[in-house]
Amino acid sequence: MSGLRSRRTLGKMIDNGFTSFGRCVKCGKEKAVDLKALAEIKGRDYSLWNRSPRCSLTEGCPGRIRFFVGPGWPTADFDEATEWRWFWEG
Repeated sequence: MSGLRSRRTLGKMIDNGFTSFGRCVKCGKEKAVDLKALAEIKGRDYSLWNRSPRCSLTEGCPGRIRFFVGPGWPTADFDEATEWRWFWEG
């Protein structure tokens, strides 16, 4: 990875002291993301950018999680132009 994309990796976020949380767009619940633990599972090159997994914060919630990364709240870690791909079920 290079350029801006490389700064979005878990490894770079950890190295730069960033924090993150996920918020469901439907139920509104939030949860902090343990970046170090996630990097151990997914690897330091994994990125939260444009990720929007199903909500697991409220049982039965049909929503999707949107990630926010700081410093710089409330800058969302997604691209509005492509985020809708998560909401279309095939």
